Amino acid sequence: MRRMTVYLLILTTIYFLSCGKSLEPLQEIAKDSAQYQYFKELSKNIPLVDPDRDVLLLETTEFKISTKNILLMIYQNLYDATGGDVQRIKNEPTERIKAFILDGAQRIAENRLLLLEAIKAGYKVSEDTVKKTLDSLILKAKGAEQFNNELKKRNMTLEDVKRDIADSYILNKYVKEYILASVKVSDSEVMAVYSQDKKATVRHIVKITKDRGEADKAAIRQQIEGILGQLRGGADFAKIAEKYSDDPGGRKNGGLIKNIERGELFPNLDNAIFTTPVGETSEIVETELGYHIVKIIERQRDSRPFEEAKKQIIEELSQPMRQKALQDKIDELKQKYQMKIVALPS
Repeated sequence: MRRMTVYLLILTTIYFLSCGKSLEPLQEIAKDSAQYQYFKELSKNIPLVDPDRDVLLLETTEFKISTKNILLMIYQNLYDATGGDVQRIKNEPTERIKAFILDGAQRIAENRLLLLEAIKAGYKVSEDTVKKTLDSLILKAKGAEQFNNELKKRNMTLEDVKRDIADSYILNKYVKEYILASVKVSDSEVMAVYSQDKKATVRHIVKITKDRGEADKAAIRQQIEGILGQLRGGADFAKIAEKYSDDPGGRKNGGLIKNIERGELFPNLDNAIFTTPVGETSEIVETELGYHIVKIIERQRDSRPFEEAKKQIIEELSQPMRQKALQDKIDELKQKYQMKIVALPS
């Protein structure tokens, strides 16, 4: 049942209706429902969520989104986060809740813009596909009775779910085939990543400055510079680490840290670890934690054959490229359909 609940929540977050000038509410919240009482109580602190009001949140040339369009989605997210404890939400800063509501409205609008483009591009879904997906959801819910009970809790009808399934299918197919298909990773890019060192063993000294005042930080900077001077003068790194490092674990073994994976640590410390020549000592590296010095003991590349590692590397490289391609398309559609946020009431 939990898996179906999660699936329905995902569908609700990309809920689409007819392409008219306004977006209809999923369904009026009945005044005798738990959702209505929840928002009535919450509206004492945050009038924006009063279920008897309908506040415009954003608009485009094709549709508008108001609070009534997203209250049920908001309810499920807040309920899941707090176990239905409305007092916990009332204790949150009002601006934070407003931002949460507006973010939800924007996500719905972005998905609907993508759906509009998908439909214009001729993407469709067959009744058979919708039926098979619906049957699968009912099966996961362990029967039609439990499935229908879950729909009632969410103020949804069977037709709502069918429409959501169809829209979700069209949207996902459009994004995959029309937007993400353009993302390509070359063999040379894959080989460049494959050829990089993946792990390193180092000795490490850290002097912590986090939560310290400016005068303390200046004094600590002088200390770490003095330590680096000793190391450059030929002092044994392990002994210096045991004497001066603020890392209790590191002091016990001369600052030795084995098998550090690329990307595991602070970016500038990671860069020092994977660019400083093996056998040499880095310059002082500053992070939000403090000042660091590392001596590179050894580094290892990927031990797998190239063909075995290739698929994983392509996925790692293409993921941020896909995210950018999708965001670029969303930004383009926001401009095309003149999407704008409406100022929220105080």
